[in-house]
Amino acid sequence: MSISYNTILELPNKKDTNDLPSLAGVYFIIKNNIIYYIGESIHIKKRVKEHRQLLKLLEPNIHYYLISEEKKRKRLEQDLITRYNPGLNLTNKKTSNFGLVFDILLTLLTIKGANNEKHNQRSNNYNNSCYCDLFIFYDIITN
Repeated sequence: MSISYNTILELPNKKDTNDLPSLAGVYFIIKNNIIYYIGESIHIKKRVKEHRQLLKLLEPNIHYYLISEEKKRKRLEQDLITRYNPGLNLTNKKTSNFGLVFDILLTLLTIKGANNEKHNQRSNNYNNSCYCDLFIFYDIITN
């Protein structure tokens, strides 16, 4: 079983997490028709609310597909992650992949819109190292 990209975009969706169902299913964190994350849960509303920082940064729509059978739900989630490769789904959570994490942070910086003046100042202070963007990301999510 799989779901096409267009079908995902047409699934029921909510902006406010309080309006999500308290049922089992697969959910999609989507902004500007880009799938950033795919997850599954026995309680969609509760699980999505655990993504507080991501929701705060992206201000996405949460699309969902209700499916109660656990085995089918987990298989569908994995199939969709493999098929669409959302940027925020880490396929092997036990493996540290700085490159992937850095790409995700840069994507979030772009979405949030870092202050160019601050970015340039940080870049000069840290000799244009990759760490300057991580400091900026930290500033954005903590302010």
